[in-house]
Amino acid sequence: MDSQREFTMGRIVYLTTVFSLATALFAADPFLGSWKLNPAKSSGPEVPKERLLVIEEQQNNIHTTITETAADGTALSYSFDVPKAGGEGRISGNPAFDGISVTLTDQNTRELKYTKAGKVVRTSRTVLAKDGKSMTTTVTDVNDEGKSVSGTLILVSEQALH
Repeated sequence: MDSQREFTMGRIVYLTTVFSLATALFAADPFLGSWKLNPAKSSGPEVPKERLLVIEEQQNNIHTTITETAADGTALSYSFDVPKAGGEGRISGNPAFDGISVTLTDQNTRELKYTKAGKVVRTSRTVLAKDGKSMTTTVTDVNDEGKSVSGTLILVSEQALH
């Protein structure tokens, strides 16, 4: 009887561990990691020559660092932190923006609004591919009326291997 009880308790512990690990894995943010721009698959005005996004979880925030070489050869590096659940965040290193907010449409879609002096000056929508190996970001710079000022930029990024 005791061996059967130990066997049953062992199974319960095993199943609890398996379910806990599975829950943690499925709850992980699918955007986390390093993403390298594929300029050949990207389109629109001023596609950067190179672009690397590193997206990391830091406590209750998602920290993103962007390092790129613009179409004209100018180097740019900036970062931002936004809450995991979405909302207002902090941006630094890019003089074109002084604020940022994110809306999580679903697990595979994020919408960002970049602001300057309280006005939205850029919007972006990033959709993760079903296989999780690439993502497409649609970027639009906007005027005071929310209308595009330079056309739509489509950036296709792929997981970068370390």
